[in-house]
Amino acid sequence: MNGLRNHSLSPFTGFQKQMQPLVLNQRRMQDFRWQEMDHPLNALAQTVRNVVQDYSGLSIGSTTYAVNDDEQQMYTVVIVPDHPRRFKARVMVMARVVDDKVIIDEDTTDRPLVSELLQAGIRREKIVLAYLPEESPV
Repeated sequence: MNGLRNHSLSPFTGFQKQMQPLVLNQRRMQDFRWQEMDHPLNALAQTVRNVVQDYSGLSIGSTTYAVNDDEQQMYTVVIVPDHPRRFKARVMVMARVVDDKVIIDEDTTDRPLVSELLQAGIRREKIVLAYLPEESPV
């Protein structure tokens, strides 16, 4: 009887041990969200983030996803084809803010990111097209 009772408790104990990292990860995410609010983006980074994020969403035969890294001020949209895959997943648009410049590392769209940034009020001299032969500050 004693061995049976210990056996029946061990799966529950194992379950508790498995759940512990999940609880800790949730706490870390809450801490991260709290810290994220303490460090608001500057206006330039916020504009770039918003403009790049507008490239994400559903598309014919694929889905595009915004991938944002506010700490490094790097904003990307990747395109992932639906099944069956006709092409590999890839970066569609990528821009980052370095000091007071916007570096566009990739733009494979028919709606140029540079045009969208200009329309959003960013001056052309603040934009570097790194995927073309322009000099990048980094």
